[in-house]
This record gives sequence, structure tokens and C-alpha cells, in this order.
Amino acid sequence: TAGGSLAPRPPSEDVLRVVFQVRTGIHRGWNGEAVDHCQNATEALAESRELPVDVTRDLGKLRIQDAIFLYEATDLIVAPHGAGLSNAVFLRAGSGVIEMCHTKTAFCRWFADDLRAMGHRVMSLFCPTCSHRGPMRMDGDEVAEMVVHFAATKAAERAEAKKGGFAPEGGVDLVEEDKGLVS
Repeated sequence: TAGGSLAPRPPSEDVLRVVFQVRTGIHRGWNGEAVDHCQNATEALAESRELPVDVTRDLGKLRIQDAIFLYEATDLIVAPHGAGLSNAVFLRAGSGVIEMCHTKTAFCRWFADDLRAMGHRVMSLFCPTCSHRGPMRMDGDEVAEMVVHFAATKAAERAEAKKGGFAPEGGVDLVEEDKGLVS
């Protein structure tokens, strides 16, 4: 990257672009080994199902124009509940968001309702064994399964659109029930 800046990337029709938002604060502590495991599990599962997936990490230190470039070309955000999800305003309709929450409470619905209104697909993961003050301990295999499910659905929609058929965009949840995950 020239000058520490990201270059704009057009949306891809062949590769599902996923951003794992890494947050290090005590309330959102989803970082280090947890993210490594989720990313490795996602890449392995996608490869085993022959789904092209490109995983990027957002460490929360991007300049605004770089955040716009990154998220305009992103198909799916995987992130803990919090202000980082505001980057979803840069997503195209039909993109997805996996929002991870410590507990199944009303505050996790705030972003979901707004994101759905913007035409995004929203999936929520809850960690019933996590405390609000502690780190996220999400099951990496479960996260990977949701990412790859989204990738498969998106690939099927793109294939249908290429054939000139109907490809739904936005507003549809891939997972109708919230999943409670344990570590």
C-alpha cells in the first residue's frame, strides 16, 4: 500500500470478501487466538467446499477513506457488537453482518434492525458463557460454518444472476434463529 493507504477494490463477483473486525478493548476483546482460530477455520472450511473466500482483518485503525474502500468491496463483516459495526454503512445492499454479543439482550437488536433496514443480511451470535466485561469466547468452528453458509448462498445467488435468473438482494436473514454459542 502506497503511503500506508489502501487502494480501492471493486466488488468481486467470484470471491466472497470477509472482514473480521478485531477489537482489543476489555468489553469487546475479540482478538489474538480467538480471531486466528475463526479465520483458520473459515479458510479451511471454505477451501474444503471449494468456495473462494478472502478474509481480511480490520484492526480499527483505518483512515476514513481506507475504511470506505475496504467496506465497499466487502460482502460480510464478522464483528463484536459495538461502534465498529457502523462501518456497515459502506456495504452494498445484500451484504451480510455477523454480530457477536456477550448475552442475548435488547442492545444487540439495535444494530440488527438498522442494518436490515439498509438491506443487509444480519446474523447474531450470542455467547451465553461470556460476561459483558470479559473477552469474547466464540466457537471458531461455529463462526466458520456461518461464514461459509453465507458464502455458499452468495455464490448461488451470483450464479443465478449470471444466468439471468432472479437473485434476491438484501433484507433476507440467512439464519432465522439466533444461535447461542459456547466456547
